Amino acid sequence: MITPAGIRAKYSETERHLERLKLKVRDSLQILCDREGYALVSRLKTIESACEKVETGRYSSWVKIDDLVAFTVVVPKLTEESKVFAHLSGAFTQIELRPRGSSKKAPDTFRFDATRFIGKLVAP
Repeated sequence: MITPAGIRAKYSETERHLERLKLKVRDSLQILCDREGYALVSRLKTIESACEKVETGRYSSWVKIDDLVAFTVVVPKLTEESKVFAHLSGAFTQIELRPRGSSKKAPDTFRFDATRFIGKLVAP
């Protein structure tokens, strides 16, 4: 897929802010993960993936993309999810909670599915 110049420019302009955001979020989540013994994984969305979301119409604009920075907290049992959501609700403003099984997937595709907390930093 060819990335349009506008999306390349927006990604370039945003990337350093996303890196700083990733560090702030990691600091908060690492406290929980260290205390509870959970694994923590993070990533920044690639320019190709962000472009695909806009170009295919899944998102109407760049600002609508809700997973430019993403983290996964790996819990050993589903019964421990509530600890994670309690921490997330205290550390971030919840925008949406997408339950497991709510993702639209092709029936012939296996993708691990988990509950997703979409949030933003709490204003100081």
